[in-house]
Amino acid sequence: MAEGSFSVAPFYPENFLVRCQSMQVRDKILAASPLHVPWTWLVLRPWTRLAHAETATMKFKVAIELDRVPPHS
Repeated sequence: MAEGSFSVAPFYPENFLVRCQSMQVRDKILAASPLHVPWTWLVLRPWTRLAHAETATMKFKVAIELDRVPPHS
């Protein structure tokens, strides 16, 4: 990897984010996973907005209608 092609930032108490300058750098980093480091393995995965998500049951059911929202593919 070229210097400056990615950066590392803390994320939550025990994780971190690797920010890549391009999709090619991201693909190379993900292809290297898992990495063996002393005493453990470093597992790299694509980020998801569901990281550290929790489920909960709500007290009330409601119907929601959205207008003018474009379809997502």
